[in-house]
Amino acid sequence: MKLNEGKTKQIFEIVDQPGLVLVQSKDQITAGNAVRKDQMEGKAAIANKTTSCVFELLQQSGEKATKTTFIHTVC
Repeated sequence: MKLNEGKTKQIFEIVDQPGLVLVQSKDQITAGNAVRKDQMEGKAAIANKTTSCVFELLQQSGEKATKTTFIHTVC
């Protein structure tokens, strides 16, 4: 079940893993407060890698990650 969606990510509930969410990065890029939108292949993988590294450094949580998604505890 989708919990939330923004310009760059979607957040999904993991039904069989209470307390965890799946964060799906998008290849979408925007400018001018989303007045202009486009797709940039590979952007999701870069964004997810960056986000995953930040969470790992800040929380050492052992999160599970792919190129475009990661699992983390609900905040």
